[in-house]
Amino acid sequence: MFTTQTATSWRPDQFVLKLYRQLDTRRGRIDRHMDAGVNRKDLLKRLVEYRLPIEPVLEGLSHFPFYSEDELVCIQRADVVAILDRFLGGRLTAEQVTDWADQVEVREDLGLDENCRDALRDVIFSLANPNLREPITPEVARALRASLIAGE
Repeated sequence: MFTTQTATSWRPDQFVLKLYRQLDTRRGRIDRHMDAGVNRKDLLKRLVEYRLPIEPVLEGLSHFPFYSEDELVCIQRADVVAILDRFLGGRLTAEQVTDWADQVEVREDLGLDENCRDALRDVIFSLANPNLREPITPEVARALRASLIAGE
């Protein structure tokens, strides 16, 4: 038997949450994260900043699609320079830098600063694909950092 809902009682966010609960086989994980009020934008900011440990951020983002009609967070030149500085300071390994670049490169919900989009795209690609470009070494990181800063 069908029931009708009035316009005031129907809430799209509740409908979407109910739909996710019905469709996803990982129901417990979705319920826990959705009910806890996980904010996709906050998780994306933490990813861009590569806050360690990164695993909880990646776990939280696994409940959201990679695609998005909107760019929820914009990667700035300073964000990439900060990652390179952390590597040069010994606070990140080359593998962690590659992991970060792999994660941000594929997400459509992350945008790139329009003032330096091409430079950011190139640097992120280089960091994500050291096997296609150059292994990440301090010399390579300094050169990539300099190329970003020179574009200011």
